Amino acid sequence: MSTGNILLLNLNHIGDILFTTPAIRALREKYPDAKITAVVLAGMEELLKHNPFVDEVLTRRRGLMQILKLVPTLRSRSIDTSLLFTFSSVRMSALGWMSGASTRVGFDDPGIARFLTHPVPRVPGRHRVDWYLDLARAVGADVDEPHMEMFTSTEDQEYADDLLASAGITGDKPVAAISPGSSVFAKQWFPERYAALADKLSADGVDVVIVGAPSERETVEDVKQSAKYAIADLAGKTKIGQLAAVLARCNAVVSNDTGPMHLAVSVGTPVVAIFGPTDPRETGPYCRKSKVLWEHLDCGPCGHKPTCSNRDCLQAITVNRVYEEAVKLIPFHR
Repeated sequence: MSTGNILLLNLNHIGDILFTTPAIRALREKYPDAKITAVVLAGMEELLKHNPFVDEVLTRRRGLMQILKLVPTLRSRSIDTSLLFTFSSVRMSALGWMSGASTRVGFDDPGIARFLTHPVPRVPGRHRVDWYLDLARAVGADVDEPHMEMFTSTEDQEYADDLLASAGITGDKPVAAISPGSSVFAKQWFPERYAALADKLSADGVDVVIVGAPSERETVEDVKQSAKYAIADLAGKTKIGQLAAVLARCNAVVSNDTGPMHLAVSVGTPVVAIFGPTDPRETGPYCRKSKVLWEHLDCGPCGHKPTCSNRDCLQAITVNRVYEEAVKLIPFHR
């Protein structure tokens, strides 16, 4: 393939989309004249809206009929090559076929390989970023030093500055963000421990901000009520691009295995990532200056369906341990 139109499919969640950004850069560098179109789940378009390597971002909603509605639009784009960033979605793999793409690249997993012209093996034990780069490599694209990227607008950056200022964050002290929530309860480190961590950082002269989605309000309040020091509450006050801009202005982020963790990495902010039932070798922070805390117990990784009732793998991660790793990251940005 020397030029043409490239379609990117199955970009559903924050982490999933950001994991593809090294592959997107590789495709653009290899095919500078290609038109690259990405189809993302509605609500996630901000993640690629300002990416200079993507020409068009289309949104879709869940459900078979919603996917089928995209077919005429995609066929009008004269797609030459589709890349399928999924391991199991038969619907999305079929959409790649229905788009009219003559070259269809994806993983050779059961159920989806039959729609592909270039099935790619998925090697266990590797990060998803590297799996997704394998798809780009299948069409001759690669990058020397892959890294995840999130591009924010000037408006998002100005909003972040104003929001931090309104919360009393003036920039004269280091800033650490904590992200205690998760859409999956099993991945959530304990609110009282986040509170204790925030207190230790505050006592060191660090401004602590708390971020999260509106749906995580209960967890955020639990953290704030357990803390002795005040925490600047930014939860529910940002869209995705605005949150990325806020995290870019922090010296370090402490987070569960969630979207904000990947956002922080993608804007260059070091992370202390707290992992429990999921495997950081596959979905951990993809950068060298971050630290993963994970107790690989005999029962894990168990994914989103734990076999224990009290999250043993997360119980094993102490406040002091997280604190010691967090303070190692902050001085690099003072």
